[in-house]
Amino acid sequence: MQAKFAMGEAFKKMALLTNSFTEKGKANSDVVGMQMAQQISVSLDDMVSQGLQHDGTCEQILQYSDRRTAELFNPDKDPSITSAAAKRSIENAKTSIHDYVAAQCENLQG
Repeated sequence: MQAKFAMGEAFKKMALLTNSFTEKGKANSDVVGMQMAQQISVSLDDMVSQGLQHDGTCEQILQYSDRRTAELFNPDKDPSITSAAAKRSIENAKTSIHDYVAAQCENLQG
């Protein structure tokens, strides 16, 4: 649960710094950040489960997840993201996804 909370915080900061929130999202940024983390965690949980069911190791699952995350969260693809803070927030979001996947894999494998 700690990893999901950290992911929600990272998504909230990323969305605020990249101007991705609507006005309603800005007003409820904590809730929206956690909703984003909840939605993404469902996909990440499925990915981890499927990887383990197919005899993948946590290291392999993390490598796959990191590649996909790097593709999806690439500030170079969006020229409007120029500030160092926004780019750092994207890196923090990617780290939070990595940490979440690592925790889930360890929990399901153990």
